[in-house]
Amino acid sequence: METVRGHWRSVLVAIGAKVVETAPFYIFGTFSVGYATDVLDRPENSALIAVSIGAAVGTVMIPVMGWLSDRLGRRPVFVVGAVLLGAVGFPYFLLLQADTGGALVLAAVLSIGLVWPAVTATLPTMASEIFSTRVRYTGITLGYQIGAALAGGTAPLLATFLMAEFDDHWLPIALYLALLAVVSIASVAAAGRLADKEEPVGEPRAKVPAAAE
Repeated sequence: METVRGHWRSVLVAIGAKVVETAPFYIFGTFSVGYATDVLDRPENSALIAVSIGAAVGTVMIPVMGWLSDRLGRRPVFVVGAVLLGAVGFPYFLLLQADTGGALVLAAVLSIGLVWPAVTATLPTMASEIFSTRVRYTGITLGYQIGAALAGGTAPLLATFLMAEFDDHWLPIALYLALLAVVSIASVAAAGRLADKEEPVGEPRAKVPAAAE
């Protein structure tokens, strides 16, 4: 309860930062398979192979992005990744319209493989720095789980709803991803200003290395 009472603003920041990491992954990794097969009439195995290749590239790029964040700072790498995730939906869906397996692979590599790792590699450490050590475990857990529940599992459902409402057009989904990026960037921007307000008296926050700012 201490986390909820005294650190609710930081929990909200963690939730907001999480949404741009969770929802795009479910759109690019789950919804896209159904979209490619049911709407665009692509072979299901082609869509699955494309997502698998994108995920494999992402697996390699996550530690690379983590290494980069150690040198440039977690927040800058996260924000750049969030901006790119907000923008990548537009070329992503345009690539899916091309009737080639190569375009499916390129779309998956661009989104899951190259852009998404910048966010997912930096978010855990950056989220831990939002909270003091006394409530860090609970704070991160609340932020992660609530953010994932709100933006993760609902993302394919919302995307399906938008497709039905807008005659199978992909533009509302791309705009939805852009909106999530704005939410997360605003949340991260607020994190520093909230830190001092929510620090319990007598409990100093661990110093964050300069590169992490």
